[in-house]
Amino acid sequence: MTKYANISVEIIYQELVSLCNNHSLEYAHDAYVTLRNLYYYVLNNKTEDVGFSFSGPFAKLDYLIKENHLSKRLSRAINHLRVKLRFLNKYKKEELHKSLLSDIRLFSEFIQHLYHTPIPSDLLTLLPNNYQTVKSWGKHPVKDVIRVIVNHWDYTYIYANNDTDEEITICYSIETEAGTLTEIKDIIQKGSQLNIVRPLIKEDIYYPEFIIYEPDFLVDISSIAESFEEYGLTPYSYLIKKLLPKRNSQAILIGNLAGQFLDEAVYNEHPVPYKESLNRFFRSYSLNLITCPDLQPTVFHKEAIHQQQNLRLYTEKQLDGYRIFDPEKVLLEPSFFCETLGLQGRMDLLTEDKRILIEQKSGKWGWPNGGHQEKHYVQMLFYLAWLRYNQHISTEEINCLLLYSKYPTENKNLNEENGLIKEVPAPKLLFKALQLRNKIVWLEKMLQNGQATLLNSLTSSHFNNKNISNKLWNNFQKPEIERVLATIQDAEEIEKKYFFRMFTFLEKEYHLSKNGFADAWNMSTEEKIQDGKIYTDLTLIQATDSENTGIGVDTITLQISSDSQNNLPNFRQGDIVVLYAYNETDSADMRCDIVFRATLIKQEEDTLTLQLRSPQRNRHIFDHQRPVRWALEHDFLDSSYNAGFKDLFSFLAMTNSDRKKLILNQRKPQIDSSIQLNGDYQKFNSLVLHAKQAKDYFIIIGPPGTGKTSYALTNILKEYLSDKNSSILLVSYTNRAVEEICSKLIQNEIDFIRIGHEHSCTEQFDTRHLLKNKINHCSNINEIRSYLESVRVYVGTTASVSSTSAIFQLKKFDVAIIDEASQILEPQLLGLFAAGNGTAIQKFIFIGDHKQLPAVVQQTEKESAIEDPLLNEYGFENCRFSYFERLLKANKDNDKLVYMLTHQGRMHPEIAEFINHEYYDSLLNFVPLPHQQQAQFYPIENTGEENCRLDQLLLTHRLLCFHVPIKATNSSDATNPEEAALIVEIVKHIRQLYEQSNKTFDINKSIGIIVHYRSQIALIRKELKHLGFEEDITRLSVDTVERYQGSERDIIIYGTTIKKQYQLDFLSGNLLIEGTKVIDRKLNVAITRAREQMIVVGNIPLLSQSYTYRQFIQFAKGKGCLYDNRYATFS
Repeated sequence: MTKYANISVEIIYQELVSLCNNHSLEYAHDAYVTLRNLYYYVLNNKTEDVGFSFSGPFAKLDYLIKENHLSKRLSRAINHLRVKLRFLNKYKKEELHKSLLSDIRLFSEFIQHLYHTPIPSDLLTLLPNNYQTVKSWGKHPVKDVIRVIVNHWDYTYIYANNDTDEEITICYSIETEAGTLTEIKDIIQKGSQLNIVRPLIKEDIYYPEFIIYEPDFLVDISSIAESFEEYGLTPYSYLIKKLLPKRNSQAILIGNLAGQFLDEAVYNEHPVPYKESLNRFFRSYSLNLITCPDLQPTVFHKEAIHQQQNLRLYTEKQLDGYRIFDPEKVLLEPSFFCETLGLQGRMDLLTEDKRILIEQKSGKWGWPNGGHQEKHYVQMLFYLAWLRYNQHISTEEINCLLLYSKYPTENKNLNEENGLIKEVPAPKLLFKALQLRNKIVWLEKMLQNGQATLLNSLTSSHFNNKNISNKLWNNFQKPEIERVLATIQDAEEIEKKYFFRMFTFLEKEYHLSKNGFADAWNMSTEEKIQDGKIYTDLTLIQATDSENTGIGVDTITLQISSDSQNNLPNFRQGDIVVLYAYNETDSADMRCDIVFRATLIKQEEDTLTLQLRSPQRNRHIFDHQRPVRWALEHDFLDSSYNAGFKDLFSFLAMTNSDRKKLILNQRKPQIDSSIQLNGDYQKFNSLVLHAKQAKDYFIIIGPPGTGKTSYALTNILKEYLSDKNSSILLVSYTNRAVEEICSKLIQNEIDFIRIGHEHSCTEQFDTRHLLKNKINHCSNINEIRSYLESVRVYVGTTASVSSTSAIFQLKKFDVAIIDEASQILEPQLLGLFAAGNGTAIQKFIFIGDHKQLPAVVQQTEKESAIEDPLLNEYGFENCRFSYFERLLKANKDNDKLVYMLTHQGRMHPEIAEFINHEYYDSLLNFVPLPHQQQAQFYPIENTGEENCRLDQLLLTHRLLCFHVPIKATNSSDATNPEEAALIVEIVKHIRQLYEQSNKTFDINKSIGIIVHYRSQIALIRKELKHLGFEEDITRLSVDTVERYQGSERDIIIYGTTIKKQYQLDFLSGNLLIEGTKVIDRKLNVAITRAREQMIVVGNIPLLSQSYTYRQFIQFAKGKGCLYDNRYATFS
């Protein structure tokens, strides 16, 4: 979807004038796509600063209608237009052509009301006098679920609008067999979204079975079930668990191993020996085993063997005269998303026909008389509810079994007391569980809106609503709750303010991500395709056991349809995804059935390869002859945010006040000038010495091409390794940067362990360096501990290291070097700062460049601003700033703590000149490397006669800028065919010059193309196919500037793509104001990717309306390298 940013209402009207002037049958669909983009821009623009988030366009539109008091006629029509824009492919182009001007009139009146700006006369003259009146939708058949938005309510009814903008009346005060819905009135607000589940209608009043509050916020079933505590039901239990660190205990480890035993029992036709299974487990859980506080090896092995034997009996033996399930017809760990009930979950085992459901628990059953634990039963009831309400299977048809693998079942049947318990529906308990789910979402909404301060007033009595007073409560549960609350309530004022502000920031990011995930059902398939959020129409080529381990299908290869290749969905290798099947006659919808969670491990032009997180023995579900298509969408993991909340609390829980004061700028960092170097690093001696003398932290600014990894990081690392007792942690934000660090370690023959998973590694990385593979030679826990303690260098991403916090119980590090630090948000580092009570890492060295692209933040700058005077006093300005940037501002004049690398070895001087002068105060010098000293890139003579004009320019200029006129059409603003044609022509001539000059052309190093829209990427790749060179020129890297940060090519062709004024803010919207300088961080990254030659393509007059691009164009003109698309000098 085309990006809009901060455009004026006048520009919106201008865009509508342009649509009218170019109104034609040929471009009718494209015109509506532009109208849709403008429509969504207006919805986003007018709701971004209201103080809360919305789930989808329906909620945003409803809010704007009510806030602006739109007439019933206009509100009904604009809502009808919303639905129409979602499903444009359902309309013939003749229908769209006929209705376009009427719909533009409608949209113009909508804009007029929202922006309080009359429709300009030049637009009015092009439009009909009125828009077409929309008739009432009339009554629709009753659905299983109706989505509504609350208008108001009384003590009996809720009055709400459905998705056709009709107000309906919902009775919530009636007593049902399962319970009463009256609690919903305590949490709803005007504008709340509700799902009315299976309503009965009597005299136009809706009587639902359940009411689901904010159903787009999917809550994990296990989180709700874990909140069913003996002391009572309260959402505050969920909040406490959100803060507490992940536990590591013998019982939890046995549970993980028992899960592996179940998988193996299903996967393998023959029993897996205990030792073999245990070795596999040791590799994956080595750190947890070593650092487990209550591990008793003898007890552990005895219990584990017992569980394995029980699970073999469950999967192999008969019960009640029949086998429980056929291993060839089961699904292991299938996941689902249930928007109907606002839930998501993952089951342990489900048969393919969904008639047998088994949930395994390795711990104790109900106390004191056996049977299930209530929280386990609740989990099963949720699974049954999904099967009933989403899959429409009667619960009478489902054999629902809770498996306590701790207890044997031999010689017993299902009616006797054993580890296998057959569960039945419990409507009242399910009702209570759904009410708790609603309260959890209500609490989440409060936290998002800055109400985390409620933790200041909570006491343990708020949790114990059953007034229990037993040993479990008094000795364990109550003290833990009070410890958490006391940590917050007894904190210093600035610590509290920091905690609550960062908590709200994380919550808002979390909710915005959840809302983004809900696009999976709030957007039509057509919209998702346009926005690059989905692969559809995939066909299965192959399903294999990648390593022939006998664990079942774990690798899936899919064929991409030609349409998807042209649309270029926004997926990359390493992405976490969900895969699901759908019937060829239906639309792809991940809510309709189970999904398989996977990692995208390989992406080619026409195929995708996925690694399933849970291998499947049942090969039938991946039978390529099944009459289904497959779809792929991005996954969202709550765990990626849960770690942030836990790390934030771990910061507050630190008793190391010295480390806290350092983080909060309450004390100055210390320097020990008596420390001297052990080694000689020549021109880097000053850098390494200052880095070593800094006792708390050191900051390295690494402008493009200055060798921050090759020289700065590597030399500092060598100095620390010269002390034989030191240990070093190397951390970066992206896996790409981690692999670059690893390559330097291998090159310098430095032993290391990489923390992370195989799925995060590229094909080029040697996975023998991964932690689980480095311990293959160890035969027991003591050997593993001894080996891991001996390794001195550990490497990983911030996410992988933070999630492997057990390493800090095993080792202390003299220094952590954080690469890409300017791209890492402050909360993402708190887990490292607080590790081992702030003592696990002695000091930090941060390497980054705040003038390149910063961390990605979804909130607006206004939303993430810090306005508390006390925090402002200590240098906190905005949550979107990285810790690197905050420290840099606090220490910018201290050359003992801040060092800027000034010798760049990437760019030729003619390419670097503009960036050096405008952005880096002319501080960058050249190494110089051979390519920086060469006058000419192509070693052939420019005769001026034999070479065409384009060749002459390429032979004589290191920097070129070409003007491309804009052709007036209604084609998408996200594509620029004229610009694409010129880029491809330039590629063709460069490739020919390589041949003429006998230069080696490397598809992965020679040329890179940067553009700003995926649609333009797809267009360029399509055009590249026609060049006909010997190598596959379509494999050239064509990508966005965000994806190119950290990469380089000999030649970069940068296509700006834009055709309209409103696109300027998207192009140059990532600005940094530093004194009187305006630094365009996107432009900085784009230009500095080139080593030998930089070519910029765009519309010069349009680009000149941007201050930063006008600077660049004036520079190019002064250097005599500004030309038009016919290669004549542009003036």
